[in-house]
Amino acid sequence: MKKMKKYFVILICIILVCCGGCREKNKNGNIEYVSDQVKETDEEYTEKELEKIQTGIRQWAEGFLMVGSDVTDEERRLINQSFDKCIVSEEDRKKVAEDRQEFYEDSYIKIGLIDTNIEDARKVKYEDEELGKVTCEIQIYGTRNSNRFQRKYDLELVISFEDSVSVKEIDKIDWNSAEF
Repeated sequence: MKKMKKYFVILICIILVCCGGCREKNKNGNIEYVSDQVKETDEEYTEKELEKIQTGIRQWAEGFLMVGSDVTDEERRLINQSFDKCIVSEEDRKKVAEDRQEFYEDSYIKIGLIDTNIEDARKVKYEDEELGKVTCEIQIYGTRNSNRFQRKYDLELVISFEDSVSVKEIDKIDWNSAEF
């Protein structure tokens, strides 16, 4: 049952990313990013909204940020492709791709716990759409080839927050890793 729920979450995340889109090309063929064009508002999130955002980002992390070896190669390719489309910085995209290649190559990964901490969240506007700009820390614990590991990601995200939370863009991503 838990495995079925995980696949359902991954499927929902892929659908949300594909429908929401992360990058759009303008008429000149240049890529425009939402994070470059958002306008800050004075509106703050309520405690209940912050809890929903935290849960939504944790679920997104379970499906995209780091996945276990129980996903197929095709699922991993789709996850990486969707994740890649959300990263604003070309440099960050390259670093993430290199890291994923190195981390997953010849490895069996099992994800244990994912912990999310919202450091800052504020409402922003993009055209007529209400979005959120979130700074958060995500810690992922698991095993890699039977060795325990911990990864800490620091992220700046642009999220959609209507019926559910979805990540539209990753404005900044940084991480550090330790194996025990």
